[in-house]
Amino acid sequence: MLDELLRAKFREAGESRRHWVGLTELMQAVRYGDISEAASSMGMDEAKFREKIKSLEESLCTKILNPSSSAEVKLTEMGKRFVRRCSGVLEEIEDIEAEAVNRRWFTTRNPSGVLRIGVPHLLGERYVIPALADFLRQYPNLDVELNFHSGRADLAGRGYDIAIEIGAKLETSHVSQTLATTRFHVCGSPDYFDEYGEPKTPDELKDHKVLLFSRNGQVRPWIFKNGDQTINVRLTPKWYSNSGEALVTAARHSAGLTFVPSYCLVDDIAKGTLHTVLDDWTQQPKDIQLIYLQKRNLPAKVEYFIEFIAERFVHFPNTSGANDHHLNAGPS
Repeated sequence: MLDELLRAKFREAGESRRHWVGLTELMQAVRYGDISEAASSMGMDEAKFREKIKSLEESLCTKILNPSSSAEVKLTEMGKRFVRRCSGVLEEIEDIEAEAVNRRWFTTRNPSGVLRIGVPHLLGERYVIPALADFLRQYPNLDVELNFHSGRADLAGRGYDIAIEIGAKLETSHVSQTLATTRFHVCGSPDYFDEYGEPKTPDELKDHKVLLFSRNGQVRPWIFKNGDQTINVRLTPKWYSNSGEALVTAARHSAGLTFVPSYCLVDDIAKGTLHTVLDDWTQQPKDIQLIYLQKRNLPAKVEYFIEFIAERFVHFPNTSGANDHHLNAGPS
């Protein structure tokens, strides 16, 4: 009786499998954000790649991609929901396969598969990359896909296992763990201050050259606190950039003042190449958060990385007054 039931289930699976033709191609397209690049990554002709996704849409009787003459991937609202649900399912299937192949239930300290991580540019380059190098030495069967972003990381849409964000607003499907807290500091080079002087209040920043961070062409005010009063200083930039590293480098070369997290300044403060001002004002502190999708059973690769990176961030630079050399050295 059991054998008959199993054979019936396999026959049903065979009948329904055709409905999922094109799912792999769709998820790869979402991951790359570009159909041409996604097709190339799978060694497929772009036209055939598009046909696969079209077959999936036809089998589901719903439009997943918005029509576009470009290769950019633009999901419909239903497509976004579909991808979000499929992303979680495929991650679990991938982890189950890795467990079976590597018999991880016998060797629980040997996770495998691909760990996909999204991180902010400067934080990732300075702190996450060195940590990941050590993590992979400890778990050599793992591979890593590291993606850099500004702003919020789309965990489900991009297929990330984990994201690290600064001051993130969580969705209900996400879980977060605070790794550290950082403060933002106004800083410039000694040569700049010799020529233009130091601002004594946030309002005096309007008389200085400023270097602003931009996201999608939008710049934000610098936020300070004085007691219960919050002060938003809106400034006209000498230049702006979507790269924190570019702003720090420009400030180092006396192009103006910038407003960056404390972890950007450790080396420059120690060397004297940058100097912070307005430290008597309370700059806006923000949590550095580790974010992952809420699941009943986390894959081992995710569990081990959470444990590992949390330990590394114990030694993250604190957020005290910068010029008093209270910025401790970061992780090695």
